[in-house]
Amino acid sequence: MNTTEKPLPHNLHLEEMILAGLMISTELKIATKHIFSLNCEWFYNPKNQIIYNAMRELVLLRQVPDFLAVLQRLNEKQLAEAGGEDRLMQIVSLECTTALLSQRINELKIIGIQRLAIIECLMTSESLQTLDVKETIDNHYAKMNKLQKAYIQTQKRTTADLVDSILEKLSNPEKSEQVKFHYIPADNEIYFCKKQIMIIGAKPKTGKTALINKFQLNQSLAGMNTMMICLESSAEQQIARMACQMTGCSLTETKTGFNGNKVLATNYAEALQRIRKLDRMAIYGVGDGIKDLYEVEGRVQEYIEEFKHLDCLYLDYLQRLAPLPEYSRCNIREKTDANVMFFSNLVKDYNFAGVLLSQLSRSQDDSSRPTSQRLKESSTIEQEADIIAFLHYQTKKSDAPIRPVEFFADDTRTIEPFSMSLAFEGKCMDFPGYFSTIY
Repeated sequence: MNTTEKPLPHNLHLEEMILAGLMISTELKIATKHIFSLNCEWFYNPKNQIIYNAMRELVLLRQVPDFLAVLQRLNEKQLAEAGGEDRLMQIVSLECTTALLSQRINELKIIGIQRLAIIECLMTSESLQTLDVKETIDNHYAKMNKLQKAYIQTQKRTTADLVDSILEKLSNPEKSEQVKFHYIPADNEIYFCKKQIMIIGAKPKTGKTALINKFQLNQSLAGMNTMMICLESSAEQQIARMACQMTGCSLTETKTGFNGNKVLATNYAEALQRIRKLDRMAIYGVGDGIKDLYEVEGRVQEYIEEFKHLDCLYLDYLQRLAPLPEYSRCNIREKTDANVMFFSNLVKDYNFAGVLLSQLSRSQDDSSRPTSQRLKESSTIEQEADIIAFLHYQTKKSDAPIRPVEFFADDTRTIEPFSMSLAFEGKCMDFPGYFSTIY
């Protein structure tokens, strides 16, 4: 069979049965469990995606997502895009029970993962047919990664060639565009694309802001369109940090006149001037009037209107974002979950890659290697994030000028787990490269 004649894997009736089962559910706890075990992208029909997103918003507001609640939640435009009230009534009238809902959701997961694997260019549809759909989702992901590697090695082609080939076969004009950091350690291990989210979690003073300063500066020097929104310090402080990274001086030295070192002072002034000339690098900080994601979206719209597109946006950090107005009366976890969901939609709607810093919750063993369970005040991060990465000191606290910091991800949806030991130079808040090659 010609590959171009194959539709992407989907089951529209199964999607509608799941939505119907959710809308007849009378217990909020059960409905919440099922809704958060789903992913919007697993729904093939955009109309069903709209209905599902309305249900997610309802359970975050602690409302049962029944027919009337969903109908009231959708505004006039959304209701029309979802097929109208009549279509909603047709869905809820389907003969279904909640008893088989978990099984149906697992079936949709498998179909959704297969479809996303093709869209994200992990493998051909012929390779997917070799998978045993009865296996667990974890094994399913593992097999997909193995098949991807085997296929590339067999064909002796680069990943880029494979991407182009699959897209051509599927007659899909839109492909995931890779966003490089222009930082060798990260680019060697991480395949990050537009419409994806990377969460970076770390304890205070581990260098998480310094790392994204490094990423943004390198990307901007390479001609990419970038934006930083920092809710902890001013834009000028962020620029000063980047100038320190470029020159190797410390912020203390910039305030004390570089101890009379005229060469260092000149180098720092030139670095500041060079950074400020990067007109496609937008930096916003404390005092710039950005408090919630609606204001973030406004700045993104202004940027795209001027420069046509945005490659990567950095947000420092999640827990400092004000809640969206409609969630102001919810508890902290619900407010944070709503922000994560909104940010996820933002990167997809405006086609950029999003890097979101997050605090870690306190642990009895605060020196232990962090996991996604320690990400603070959010239950949806694992659902929405494509990559969940962490920074972690590999040695006990010391006065060493350069310390090894592990940058790793054990939990990813789109790439294999990675781990690298980076050198963190505390004086100038810089990550000059691999620890093994620096120190």
